[in-house]
Amino acid sequence: MKKSPSLLPMYVVAFALCPLLGGCPVMPPPDGGDDGDGNGGDGDGPAQGFLDADAARGGALYDKWWKVAGVTAAEPTEDHPLWASRPDTQSNTRMGSTTWRCKECHGWDYKGLDGAYGSGSHRTGFAGIFGTTRSASEAFDLIKTDHGYGNAGLSDDDLWDLAKFVLEGQIDTDDLIDASAAFVGNLDNGQTLYDSGIGTGTACTVCHGADGLLAPPGADPDEHDEFVGLIANENPWEFQHKVRFGQPGTAMSASVADGGTTQDVADLGAYAQSLPEAPVDDGNGVDDGNGGDGDNGNGVDDGDGDGDNGAAGDPAAGEAFFVANNCGACHCADAIGGCALDAPSLVGEESNEILDHLTGVMQHPVTVEGVTQQDADDLAAWLASL
Repeated sequence: MKKSPSLLPMYVVAFALCPLLGGCPVMPPPDGGDDGDGNGGDGDGPAQGFLDADAARGGALYDKWWKVAGVTAAEPTEDHPLWASRPDTQSNTRMGSTTWRCKECHGWDYKGLDGAYGSGSHRTGFAGIFGTTRSASEAFDLIKTDHGYGNAGLSDDDLWDLAKFVLEGQIDTDDLIDASAAFVGNLDNGQTLYDSGIGTGTACTVCHGADGLLAPPGADPDEHDEFVGLIANENPWEFQHKVRFGQPGTAMSASVADGGTTQDVADLGAYAQSLPEAPVDDGNGVDDGNGGDGDNGNGVDDGDGDGDNGAAGDPAAGEAFFVANNCGACHCADAIGGCALDAPSLVGEESNEILDHLTGVMQHPVTVEGVTQQDADDLAAWLASL
């Protein structure tokens, strides 16, 4: 009797060509038992790591994992090893760390080639992950080994969180965003959620302002252009993901962890799409604090050449820094604390502690890019004057 050829070589070729999780055939371990990875795999039910995992954190990792995972997982500087093998190398020519973001291949709607990233400058030709039939251990191994995220510095806990998101955190975005890219939601309830917050979450107005044009804490008001109305209209799939899983590296929480529902996200999205997409230049040459139309006009040197701070801490410059970076959203306008996120009073805070907090040396919800010792000295001088 002629022996049948082994299917293994064919499977290996097919497996190597198929993208992460989506569209690939499922093959259990040959003996139908544990996959041998030490995680309590296929043969004995879901691994403990998966059972303990956090899908909300996994959703944030899916977005920008180096902002979530910590110091062991630095932002990559080279392209992802699989980037060169993307089916469409012409449409998406991004480089570096962007190529390591899960969303860049699989999309904010998780459908890859079959979703919003099936065309345009983000198209890669890779399939999505929505509807995957992978087991928990298979997903974990694919992310860790085949896609190199273990070597990139992600811990097993990080990888289990990602796997948990992939298998339990996704939704069909068609249920809340229609074919015209409009949210299918109640605008009035959306405004209520924007003003008061989803579930136990902080109100959107605290960081983004009533019109969605305020630069959130940690963002440079002169550079910030990712306004609430703009994102909701230009990329509603990204908007829903950010609302559901938060903004990595910031104090923005995940609505899925705050008790929010998918309908809450749709309602909030409907309201957000009614907000202005950019500030209106009123021609008065005054910076309104949202990246708008002019210099702040305070006579203080903020890097644009209109004044001189001097060597010592300048209270006026410190107050300007406080306002420009929206510190009052959490610490209140008079810096006494308690407006959001249980933020403490800053009155009397020393400059070295300020700098350590704003650079991430000490725990703080956000960091401020480009902050200097002079900024900290100025802020400390203003806080001391209160």
